[in-house]
Amino acid sequence: VHGVMIDPVTLRVSQIPGFLYWKDPFDSMADTTQLVDYYVLDVDIDYSIPQNGKYVFADVQVCRSTEIGKGKVYCCKTHLGKQLSVGCFVKGYAVSQMNFNCPVVAQHKRLELPDVVLVRKIFGSQLKKRKKRRWKLRELPKEVDLKKGEMDKREQDKQELMDDLERDPEFRSKVNIYADGGDTASEFTVDEDEDFHPVTRDEMIHEVSDAEEEEAPDPREKMIVER
Repeated sequence: VHGVMIDPVTLRVSQIPGFLYWKDPFDSMADTTQLVDYYVLDVDIDYSIPQNGKYVFADVQVCRSTEIGKGKVYCCKTHLGKQLSVGCFVKGYAVSQMNFNCPVVAQHKRLELPDVVLVRKIFGSQLKKRKKRRWKLRELPKEVDLKKGEMDKREQDKQELMDDLERDPEFRSKVNIYADGGDTASEFTVDEDEDFHPVTRDEMIHEVSDAEEEEAPDPREKMIVER
């Protein structure tokens, strides 16, 4: 398991192996509960920076989704140039309005942070896709009782991880995906989400139930018969 980091300005991608991270773990400056919905007003692709896979550099103008036509306009640089277009919605962090209790930021008093950092495009059909999923991820047993807010956040994080897995076949090739009952063939229609790649039957691990395990023939018996 490894973490993937991307610089939205240079499009450089780095991977941090799990064993290295846990030797010297660090906290994130923000989490998904602080994401804000933005409306895209303008997208200007900058081809002077080479494309890195699906990431394309762009200068984007956005406003909060609740302030369309009347709120402040933010100019930001992003790696999501290929995905964004005028009129769509995107999630991001309102960096200029956040208070950071972070020693790294405190050490760099002259550090210039952007007003907004965009994270992912919002697809209107994503909730429908989630309901049609026929696969699941295994979770570690909960060691402590979580409050409702913490449970909601954990569930939202899990759903967004599954969204990412559906858009990145290479990423999910390193993850164990289990069939979740019923017909594993999901019915999806083509929509605006060009990066969406449904999980196929061949990618799923089919768990064997206790009943099926009891009915399965003992391979040793087969050996005796063949002899």
